[in-house]
Amino acid sequence: MKWFSICCIGALLLVLCSPNVHSQGLTRGDAAGVANMDYTGDCPGDDLDYDYYLIKAWADEMEANLFTTNFVYPNINHLWMTDYNLVDWGRDHLKMETYHFVIISGHGGTVTVNNLDQNRIKLGKQNPNGDCYVYPRYQMKIGDNNQHKLKILHLVTCHGMTVDQGRLANTWNNTFAGIHQIHGFHGVSWSMPALLSDFEHLANHGQGNNVAYEWLFEMHHEEFEFDQCPVVYIGADSETQANQIFQNETYRVRDDPIYTEPSLFKRWYFEGCDPSQGGPM
Repeated sequence: MKWFSICCIGALLLVLCSPNVHSQGLTRGDAAGVANMDYTGDCPGDDLDYDYYLIKAWADEMEANLFTTNFVYPNINHLWMTDYNLVDWGRDHLKMETYHFVIISGHGGTVTVNNLDQNRIKLGKQNPNGDCYVYPRYQMKIGDNNQHKLKILHLVTCHGMTVDQGRLANTWNNTFAGIHQIHGFHGVSWSMPALLSDFEHLANHGQGNNVAYEWLFEMHHEEFEFDQCPVVYIGADSETQANQIFQNETYRVRDDPIYTEPSLFKRWYFEGCDPSQGGPM
């Protein structure tokens, strides 16, 4: 199995439904884990009950490594992820962008809007217009507030990073506004006890190793019915800069350069990874 990267040159909280977990004293930064697991209301879908344990495992490890950590469940509101310059209800500058690192789980899918194939995220609650979905291309600008604090967003959703028909670039290129990395999955992702250690290791090993590498190698699985195919997507102004972010950025060591309108996007993935509802990579 070969590990590949591709360059493209071109132009994851909410009303807290559980007690916050806070590190005491010394803090290495701020992190938020969001388990969007309840789909019993206006946005029906399969409940993602085991996401509670996966996301909490990551949050607990971050707290153990002296990060001030919030763990949020069982729902998130659209205001958490959306930008007030793009939609009236957007409040990401008060929510998601107040952290250095965020991991968000939930449902996801693909859609065609304005003749563009793209990915979207399904939440358990409707936005004020009655829509259950977040459309990143049109509703998210990530990292443009709070001194560009948010550096890495992990998305534990199906199709968060599906690449077929140009969906990856169509979905995410416009959203980079200071954030360095967005991580997700091409095709369907899994939620099961066998993955629990992956999330613990991501948070723990990512303290000293580059987080992008840990996302790829912890989240990659070929032993299930269908492969689980992690993707790392980085925005910068040159391939050299993108490589530096990939190689150097850990949870404890955050890369300093700010790219508010990156002109180059590069993705890393495993060649041949073949998920459900996505073509082989």
